[in-house]
Amino acid sequence: MKPVKLVLSAFGSYADRVEISFEHVHERLFLISGPTGSGKTLLFDAMMFALYDDASGAARGNNTLRSDFASPDDDTYVELTFQLRGERYMIRRSPSYERPKKRGDGMTLQAAEVELRYPDGRVIDKKVEADQAVEELIGLDKHQFRQVVMIAQGAFYDLISASSSERVQIYRKLFATDIYREMENFFKREYNKARDRSQNEQDRLKVLFSRFAFLEDDPEEVSLKERCTDALSGGSVWDLDRLLPDLRSSVSQDKKALDELETSLSQAQKRLNETTRALDRIVRDNALLDEYDAARDKEIELNRTLPLFEEKSALHDADVRARTIVNPIAELRYRVLHDLDDAQYSLGSAKEELNKAEQEFFVAKEKYDFCLQREPEREALTRRYEKLVKEQDARRAIAPLVREKRQLLENIASLQKAWDQRLASIQALETTVASCEEKMTAFKGVEQASFEAERLVAALNSGKERAGSLTVDLNLQKDRLQKLDETRLQFEEDNRLWRQKEDEADEAADRMMREQAGLLAQNLVEGKPCPVCGSTHHPQVACLSPHAPNREEVEKCRRAAERARRNLEKRSADMHGTRESIAEALRHIEIRFGEIVDAYPVSGDEVLPQDVEASLFPAEQPPIDTSFISLEKKYEQIRERLERLSERLVSQLSDEEMTRDALRVQLEESKVFDKMILEAKRDITSLKEKQDEERQHLTDERERSIALTAKIEAASKDFSEDDDDTLASQLKEAEVTLRNMNEAKKAAEDGVQKASEKEAIARRTVMLRDERCHKLDEEKTNIETRFQEALQKAEFEDEAAFEKSMLSEDARTELEKAIASENAERDANARDVERLKKETKGLSRQNVDDLLVVEAKHEERVRSLEKERRERTAQVDARRNSLENIEQDFKLVKLTSQQIASLKELSEIASGTRAGADKISFEAYIQTWFFSKMICQANVLLGTMSQGRYQLCRAEVTSRRGRTGLDLSVEDLWTARVRPVASLSGGEKFQAALAMALGLSDVVSAHAGGVEIDALFIDEGFGGLDEDSLQDAMTVLRALTENQRMIGVISHVQMLRLAIDDQLLVTIEPGGSRVDWRDSLT
Repeated sequence: MKPVKLVLSAFGSYADRVEISFEHVHERLFLISGPTGSGKTLLFDAMMFALYDDASGAARGNNTLRSDFASPDDDTYVELTFQLRGERYMIRRSPSYERPKKRGDGMTLQAAEVELRYPDGRVIDKKVEADQAVEELIGLDKHQFRQVVMIAQGAFYDLISASSSERVQIYRKLFATDIYREMENFFKREYNKARDRSQNEQDRLKVLFSRFAFLEDDPEEVSLKERCTDALSGGSVWDLDRLLPDLRSSVSQDKKALDELETSLSQAQKRLNETTRALDRIVRDNALLDEYDAARDKEIELNRTLPLFEEKSALHDADVRARTIVNPIAELRYRVLHDLDDAQYSLGSAKEELNKAEQEFFVAKEKYDFCLQREPEREALTRRYEKLVKEQDARRAIAPLVREKRQLLENIASLQKAWDQRLASIQALETTVASCEEKMTAFKGVEQASFEAERLVAALNSGKERAGSLTVDLNLQKDRLQKLDETRLQFEEDNRLWRQKEDEADEAADRMMREQAGLLAQNLVEGKPCPVCGSTHHPQVACLSPHAPNREEVEKCRRAAERARRNLEKRSADMHGTRESIAEALRHIEIRFGEIVDAYPVSGDEVLPQDVEASLFPAEQPPIDTSFISLEKKYEQIRERLERLSERLVSQLSDEEMTRDALRVQLEESKVFDKMILEAKRDITSLKEKQDEERQHLTDERERSIALTAKIEAASKDFSEDDDDTLASQLKEAEVTLRNMNEAKKAAEDGVQKASEKEAIARRTVMLRDERCHKLDEEKTNIETRFQEALQKAEFEDEAAFEKSMLSEDARTELEKAIASENAERDANARDVERLKKETKGLSRQNVDDLLVVEAKHEERVRSLEKERRERTAQVDARRNSLENIEQDFKLVKLTSQQIASLKELSEIASGTRAGADKISFEAYIQTWFFSKMICQANVLLGTMSQGRYQLCRAEVTSRRGRTGLDLSVEDLWTARVRPVASLSGGEKFQAALAMALGLSDVVSAHAGGVEIDALFIDEGFGGLDEDSLQDAMTVLRALTENQRMIGVISHVQMLRLAIDDQLLVTIEPGGSRVDWRDSLT
């Protein structure tokens, strides 16, 4: 990454827009110089902010980046154009800050914005995506960028003075070695998981052995169970492995016993089946005889009801004859009689309609004759109407001229009125201008005073916010003090518990020692030597106290005491770390408090009394007292001073805001008057120009009015004396009368025609309906004859007998069902009697009670054997499954044991704890390799700067936790001694730090995933070098620029200003900072 152009607007001490181009840097080495506090480091801050939304120094925040010198309307932003891999990118970023509202009074928060533009035109404007894209493009996060590219003021010597543990954290981020640390943790976790899994598998295996179902009635099984119990009490699963052959043999014997039981069950089921078949045969014969007797009884009952069945059949036959022979003709006869009645009724109605039509024709003829009598009157009215229409058309032809004249007169009046109003407005505006110019003399200097007041209020607001931030941080420390107090009470409780557990363990150990004789006597056997005296005869064995502890109980107490001690030590370490952290936080709060007092226009005496100032800001910082009471006292002192500061800031802010608001009002009033004067003068000029334009227009309109009047008078000389309204009224009256007469004539003609047509239609209807009545009379006579013939054919005496024989639909359906059901029943009974007579031939009834008793005995025997088989089968399956589970778990235990051995070896090698191997972890080994590469690169540069005297070397430090290999020493080749880097002088330290910085940059470029580091920025550090060393350093820096690398340096050293041609000169003025290239100034 190499900067091409940097643009700042209202950023830090730069009030205006500043644009810096780096394209003309000839030697790719430039210097940034200027007075202290002028804003040199802000240029590095701007680059860092544009890329990573953070300042170049880790301690410098980005919440106060808006310039205090900027005007309210200026936008705060940084725009950086940089070159990467031959292409140019542009990123623009603005912080969040308060600005005046565009509408209304007061302030509003301007949200932070970002825009990253790619060479192909793509744009990213979301913060998270832009931050991620910058890290992916450059290949470094902001912490790595500070270490490799932009070395901030005060952080330069960290490269050589950092401890080994600090370097571990730095290189872990730079070279992404956390993957190797994660590999160490992974092997350790997998080893612990395998060990826990093995223990669980062994516990499960013991449970399976303990749950194995041994046969209590088998002496061999009982003996095997006792051996298994002894092995389980021994605690090792490998003792159980020797019992597996016996378990397999025992399970294999279960199949033989189960086969014998199956044979007995098969024989019992065979005897039961034979008895059941004999019993079924006797029951079936007896059932056939019972069925034959029932069929004979049913036959007798059906013969008794035969007369009633024949009567139902006769009724059904009569109904069939009536429905099929007579009923169709009867229905046709009914329809003919009904149609005849309808036709006679229609004929009467048609005759009435004919009489009505004849009367309507007579009335229509009279109306038509009356219209013929008024025909001369209608023709005269038509001629008068046409004359009125002609005159009205002529009047309409000149109506536009009349309207135009009327409109013209109105325009002339309107123009004259506007002329008079403009003349009055010009006079009023001239008076207003004179009055406002007189009042403006009272507002001189208000704008400058208002600007100064706004700046002061903004500064006080910033101080108030910083004081509020300190209050939040202080309250956080108060919460941490309260938690520390709770931890202290818990520590006292843990201490008491540890002492109690320690006492219990000591007491248990003492009791066990006192009971040693009894414990040894437990294992004495007559005839075997005593382990104490060697005697084989034991006349009086020592007794063991009932409360005597064994070794396991003593060890358990010891472990409990050890756990309590470790918990106590851990809590003590946590308390110590918390106290140190709180003390450090309070010290930083005190420093920030002092910065607020120094930075803002608040009297220090009012915030910090003289007797407290010396203790708050001593010349030399005393050691921090981290006791709980001193921390609480320090907290209260800071809280009281912070409250006084906040109160004073609020009070002074209120006074300044009142002053600012008053000046704002005056400024707004002056702006109002100024605006009124400008608008009034502009309006006067406009009105005068309008008067000149309208003068000729008014003259032209008056001449047009005279010409129109003459034209209208010439066209209306032949009109009647009536006005337009009277003429229109006469025309409308004539039109209505003529229209009524025409409509009456037309209605009379239409009425005569319609009445004539209606009379003809009525006559035709009467004739047709009379013919239909005669036709239906003939058809009635014919159908009566056919009806009588059908009654005779169906053997009915008369119409009444026919109607009596006709059954309803429900009755007919019910009768048919009854007849069909009884027919089916009689047929089925006849077939059953015939069939059963044949089937029962030669059969006799037999008794089944004796066979039922025999069958019950056989069934009981089968059920008993089946129950025994189910129980035995379940027992066999359970024993077989248990054996399979045991064998499978043994395989898992053996496999897990092999995995534990492999994972333990990998974990020890990766973490550096394996016996006989180097005590260095995998991550430390990788970091040491990178560290050696850095030192190698740095020594090339350091040899040049130190004239071959010094070279850096890696120092290995071994501790209980292993070797680190990341400590740094320096070898003096003139004296052949290796000594610490801290023993170097200030200039020598700078040379070593510069060499390490450049070496780190080279290594990162070569090994950090293709990261291109084409620029290096160094803030201060050259002041401790003598002339020769400075010259050597310049030689190294110039040599580095030969491979297209750009190097920027911030320094006050005069020799650098003489040696480096390209210089950015920063100056500070009352209105803010400025920056220019030296060439442009000269």
